[in-house]
Amino acid sequence: MKTLILLAVLGLASAAVHQHKLSWRPSKKIQMIRNGEYAAYLEYQRNLRATSPEVLSNLPQNVNDFGDFEYLGNITIGTPDQSFIVVLDTGSSNLWVPGPTCKTNCKTKSKFDSTQSSTFVKNGQSWTIQYGSGDAAGILGTDTVRFGAKGESQLTVPSTTFGIASKISADFKNDATDGILGLAFTSLAVDGVVPPLINAINQGILDQPLFTVWLEHRGAANNVGGGVFTYGAIDTTNCGPLVAYQPLSSATYYQFKAAGFKLGSYSNTKTVDVISDTGTSFLGGPQTVVDGLAKAAGATYDDFNEVYFIDCAAQPGTLDITIGSNTYSIQPVNYIVDAGNGQCLFAAFPFDFGGFGPSWILGDPFIRQFCNIYDIGNKRMGFAPSLQKPSKRMEMLRTGEWATYKKYLDRQRKMSPWQFQSLPQNVNDFADFEYLGNITIGTPDQSFIVVLDTGSANLWIPGPSCKANCDSKHKFDSSKSSTFDKNGQSWTIQYGSGAAAGILGQDTVKIGATGESQLSIPKTTFGIANQISPDFKSDATDGIFGLAFTTLAVDGVVPPLINAIKQGVLDQPLFSVFLEHRGTLTNVGGGVFTYGAVDTTNCGPVIGYQPLSSATYFQFKANRFRLGKYLNAKVVDVISDTGTSFLGGPSVVIDEMAKQAGATYDILGEAYIIDCDATPGCVLTLFPMDFGGFGPTWILGDPFIRQYCNIYDLGNLRMGFAPSLQPAPTTSSKLGS
Repeated sequence: MKTLILLAVLGLASAAVHQHKLSWRPSKKIQMIRNGEYAAYLEYQRNLRATSPEVLSNLPQNVNDFGDFEYLGNITIGTPDQSFIVVLDTGSSNLWVPGPTCKTNCKTKSKFDSTQSSTFVKNGQSWTIQYGSGDAAGILGTDTVRFGAKGESQLTVPSTTFGIASKISADFKNDATDGILGLAFTSLAVDGVVPPLINAINQGILDQPLFTVWLEHRGAANNVGGGVFTYGAIDTTNCGPLVAYQPLSSATYYQFKAAGFKLGSYSNTKTVDVISDTGTSFLGGPQTVVDGLAKAAGATYDDFNEVYFIDCAAQPGTLDITIGSNTYSIQPVNYIVDAGNGQCLFAAFPFDFGGFGPSWILGDPFIRQFCNIYDIGNKRMGFAPSLQKPSKRMEMLRTGEWATYKKYLDRQRKMSPWQFQSLPQNVNDFADFEYLGNITIGTPDQSFIVVLDTGSANLWIPGPSCKANCDSKHKFDSSKSSTFDKNGQSWTIQYGSGAAAGILGQDTVKIGATGESQLSIPKTTFGIANQISPDFKSDATDGIFGLAFTTLAVDGVVPPLINAIKQGVLDQPLFSVFLEHRGTLTNVGGGVFTYGAVDTTNCGPVIGYQPLSSATYFQFKANRFRLGKYLNAKVVDVISDTGTSFLGGPSVVIDEMAKQAGATYDILGEAYIIDCDATPGCVLTLFPMDFGGFGPTWILGDPFIRQYCNIYDLGNLRMGFAPSLQPAPTTSSKLGS
């Protein structure tokens, strides 16, 4: 669900740095626990071991158990590109994808066809790889492998040897992945095949012989996050200052020494070998130690499912791992995993290597808390704090730029007041958004990251003629789509802090990422921007996906979701929004938009529905606002807006509520600062605004939607509310990391 970003490419003759963005989805293990199928799966594995012990004797069960992975990436192979979704795995060293002769268990997979590639070189050597819960086999071939999706900036590695699978076991059948991309050393590779990244280093393609992994904090299991693999450099965008390096004790896996594990009153100070493994979604260690940590956390072991269950609201403290002279503390948000159905798991599992190999696997909970730097050239591991991304507003508050930005907006309003009269500043101020989603447009799919915004009604993305401020954006090329219909009508959209303009077109829009389940909406009219203002230049988003009513849309263009409803694509004419609680900036969550149904997985029973007072925004009546001793009981119009990360209301009301909370207004930063026992402080997520008597009085942004699932019932012109099934959020956003 993420896309690759190229930082610097100087051609194959020069070294480069690449960033490869990831998509996250719940592991097969979590999915089976949620569905009550995991115990049966474990029984199947036990039976397999009993009948074929030789298949599973060379590796411990969990090291390369790809039923347990969660982070996927895009690659292409061949000329022209053939696209695949793979596990980016530091716990193995081979790359393989299915081939045309793979029939059983390969029906849903993308397959590499060597006859369609002009750069393919036949090898013909057979290979077999056996994992803890499955296997794959086929023949080897050599071709150009590119890290990243087709149509985006890619890291190109020519003359790479990889496996073309003619068969894969049933364990891989229903995975979202096509194959595995191993990132470990050649010494671990089956048949001594040089791994793609080692090949890139050998060819001098990278600036430095290392890569960095940043994984986004998940929080709950239904928070689809992602991450970034940065090849050739230390990631200084998503990672804080380096804490330390630790030499590898074995250059097979990324194996090194750890000197202690502690949680609460339990500690174990034995020095052991551990490995860093992006292909394992939990932490794995010796039975007695994991049992001790789980007990200290208040978790109990379930023999039936072979997992530790823990209260979702538990706060046992940090899980501390000592590496070298430093202690690395994992927060509960990263080792308590929501498995759905009101159940949470302590993200650790017991295993024993029998005295051979590493004693611990430091999987995703550790890597989400600390960026891992895999320094292949110097045979060492580095660790740095993981920095999670706030909105542009929060970033500017942190860097002291917000006051200057506000002055710029004030000047814009004075020079062009007509641009700002229809909407208040913050309704569609996309400097303030935080929640993004993936869509594709056209045939074949062209991928984009957009703001899923209930406070606007138009869809637009950049086109090829958008030059200024569009350098980092994905652009829709109508000439590449067989389903595109030209419209040609010009359009302009003015927001509170920016603008976009271009021409209209019509094509198939799909909600969701390529290679995943998508909601397909044919014949959707959207904007192809030929210019966007500087306000959008540095945003992580490509465009805006408006979800409000047609009456709010510029030029009366039918919004994509309204179009879907008119075509009968959805079960019900509504959608639900569940946003994960952020807490502090080091726990950036995500969420789920459910189209056509009320989300009963992430949301509790519906509390009630409220009729809309205006079907433009999602606008309705609210009776009172209260905080502490302060109460305002005036009936007012409010709107639910996923594109606003704070709550906005009348300045006199906001001032009183802030006073009750103990917050003070910072005139320079135009924000309410509240004590959070940290430096430089926390921000109370409220902002003052006045509509001048026209339109809604309040904006209920993400703090409200994180606490209560919002149900946008377009068919019945009403809003519904249900408890969000997750631990209660904090009431402020912490500045600093």
